[in-house]
Amino acid sequence: FELPVHIQQKCIVSNCQLTWGEKAADHARLAIPKGTFLHTVPVTVDHQTKYVTIFFSIDDNLKKSVSSEKVESLPFMNSDIGHFMKVQGLLKENIMPDYLQDRNENMSASLPSENNSHGENINVVSLWNLKLYPAKSSMPASFKDAVNAISLATINKSQKMSVSLFSLADLLVLKDVQAMLNFRKSLFKKIF
Repeated sequence: FELPVHIQQKCIVSNCQLTWGEKAADHARLAIPKGTFLHTVPVTVDHQTKYVTIFFSIDDNLKKSVSSEKVESLPFMNSDIGHFMKVQGLLKENIMPDYLQDRNENMSASLPSENNSHGENINVVSLWNLKLYPAKSSMPASFKDAVNAISLATINKSQKMSVSLFSLADLLVLKDVQAMLNFRKSLFKKIF
């Protein structure tokens, strides 16, 4: 980081960037809470490279599944998804996986739940497939947005989020490996 960041105990901060180009005053109180994992992933969205900084508590269970009706109760960031949705100004439909949104649009809610080709119930969600993370135009903007979201969640202050969101599962499909390698190469040159 080119600006001071207070990283508390038991944190993992990976592939994140904060530069002098960002307003220094905005980062005067930048702190990463204890037990937080952050990682920035470059992705290709509409033929452009964007950046998504994922975050969660190191105690979060990314694979824990709940029925889509109980998504608000899913533990996240030392609270739950319902709290996160509230402080981020999100609705349930904003964060649901595409396959579940498509199914809800095309089928009656009274139909029994279905299984996918692997025999898994498709009416369940987890932190892995919920769309919680926005894409930003730069690594610093993405990191700053993630830290802001974490801060809002811990102080019960809300904001309105109006961008497309991505899940961890989405990032595996959309990742921009070349952009990641370019960043690592530039970092290597900067260090040596």
